[in-house]
Amino acid sequence: NPAVTQSPEPAEPWEELWSVPLFETSSMEDLKEYLEVLLAEYPGNYGLQFIDLNTDQVIGIRESEKYISADSISLPVNLCLYTLVAEGSSSLSEEIEVLQTDKIGGTGSISESPAGTKFTLGEVSAASLTENDMTAVAVLMRYITPGRLDEFLETIGAKNTIIPEYSSPGDMALFLRELYRLENVNPGIFTALTVNLRAAQPFITAPLPQEIETASKTGMFGAIPSYNDSAIIY
Repeated sequence: NPAVTQSPEPAEPWEELWSVPLFETSSMEDLKEYLEVLLAEYPGNYGLQFIDLNTDQVIGIRESEKYISADSISLPVNLCLYTLVAEGSSSLSEEIEVLQTDKIGGTGSISESPAGTKFTLGEVSAASLTENDMTAVAVLMRYITPGRLDEFLETIGAKNTIIPEYSSPGDMALFLRELYRLENVNPGIFTALTVNLRAAQPFITAPLPQEIETASKTGMFGAIPSYNDSAIIY
């Protein structure tokens, strides 16, 4: 789950991250060494966390560093929302009104709707994940409340996430591992969340065969710039 901050050139920097020839990797230690060699070839600050969901083996490179999360922060917000739905305290069919104070700007069906418009929580959730709609994220944060979000982060052990500003590669990997677990335990609730994540167009698939399926959430903040991508690779 790489979280990336680097210079604005080239325009699509993730496409050039694979120019270092891949040497044979027979262990997680070898893989980490290769990744460190690869990242050293490029300017900027890079962090990543890789978890083998079959063996629970983990490698990390600056995985605890905080990076600007941008719209990738919608992943933990939605994971918290769906956890509330699974507990029975919320419903995706519940309607919520968009307030003027929710407006952040940017694109997306929620951002572009006038204040006072009502949507279901399911619609707001989908917009936050598939349209990178930050107003939708703000609506969900208001609904859930900062206190419940902080409690959720503490419960799953996310120590380096400050919603909505920052997260770390380690925490983003933690969110996806928890989603993977929850979907297996309660597919009736959490499959809807992964369906939205599967609809995303991630950076991380650039070197992968087309037949490989992913469920991912990207985030970009152009002013730095910061590029983030986190994915379950099936």
